[in-house]
Amino acid sequence: MTAWQQIAIDGETHVKRITDQYEEFGFQVRLEEVKPAEAGGW
Repeated sequence: MTAWQQIAIDGETHVKRITDQYEEFGFQVRLEEVKPAEAGGW
């Protein structure tokens, strides 16, 4: 399986909705808090 990352800078409600959608599709979801400077390419 290939690791895939998505970065969302948004409110808790949006992140919860995205997380729920991915879990419904069968993806394993892991959340980590990162600072914008750590996101790379921003």
